[in-house]
Amino acid sequence: MNPSLFQLIFVPLIAILAIHAVLRLWLHRVPRRWGILQVVAWTAAAYLIAEPDATLVLAGWVGIGRGTDLILYLAVLGGLFACYYFYDRYRRIEILLTKLVRHDAIDCAKKGDDSPPAMEDDVHSVICKG
Repeated sequence: MNPSLFQLIFVPLIAILAIHAVLRLWLHRVPRRWGILQVVAWTAAAYLIAEPDATLVLAGWVGIGRGTDLILYLAVLGGLFACYYFYDRYRRIEILLTKLVRHDAIDCAKKGDDSPPAMEDDVHSVICKG
């Protein structure tokens, strides 16, 4: 079977992304689990684009009729996971910021600085005024 134009463009492009992920993993630029996940995801994407009938086989193994349905379900689950991950990260940063502001407010109160801070762009000049 002759490869389609889509396959000719995207298989090499995704292969480059997989190699980039391997290099980042090798150079310790990303955490090990995250790097391995990226390498596996890019490699699987390149393979499934090069061999689209493989999705039909995978779908049959898990009891789904069509390969496109399997890809859709995985994409939806991946999107939900990403939403949960980023929401959780946002909440942790929000909690950390609240703790930091609370700590700085207590420090300012202990120093006797009870005047409200001026609205300025420089954060350091606002906290406890000195």
